[in-house]
Amino acid sequence: MRRSGTIIIRGIVQGVGFRPFVYACADSLCIRGSVTNLGSEVVIHAEGEHFDDFLKSIRKGPPLSVIDEVIVLPLEGVISDRFLIMESGAGNLSGMIPPDIAICDACIEDINRINGRYSGYWATSCVDCGPRYSVIRALPYDRIRTTMDPFSLCPACEEEYWSPDFRRHHAQTIACGSCGPSLTLMDPKGLHM
Repeated sequence: MRRSGTIIIRGIVQGVGFRPFVYACADSLCIRGSVTNLGSEVVIHAEGEHFDDFLKSIRKGPPLSVIDEVIVLPLEGVISDRFLIMESGAGNLSGMIPPDIAICDACIEDINRINGRYSGYWATSCVDCGPRYSVIRALPYDRIRTTMDPFSLCPACEEEYWSPDFRRHHAQTIACGSCGPSLTLMDPKGLHM
């Protein structure tokens, strides 16, 4: 029974909520370590009594992922006493970004919720839906490398982005009517309608 390792996962692992998925698995199994995007792969440094259960869980991946390869190497160096999502770095660029994903039922509920934060907001998305291919400028898939970068998150979106208690934890396209892009309807002459 292993207690630690460095796990490299390749396939469609960018833009599918892989890091928050790994974080949730680690949290549920008391695993310490970190996860990061490196180009087209995800690298996980992990340690804990339930390492084998953790490895089994992450091999499944989140719903939108396609895992082509999982490599487990010995863990080297010191890791954190908790589990962290680390800043992305450069690495292998052999994978692909998934296509834009149709809005999920949970986001539709958010849009239809009267007086909710996302009420009527056309660009509502989460880690399970929304644009990917149409907004990315470079790998690894992080907000700073997407067309969403110019839209600074409001405090409420910032809280959802950073907190594992929300389904928009590390959702790169998170936005609401207060901080996200807006639409304007214009006639053929460029006048507002």
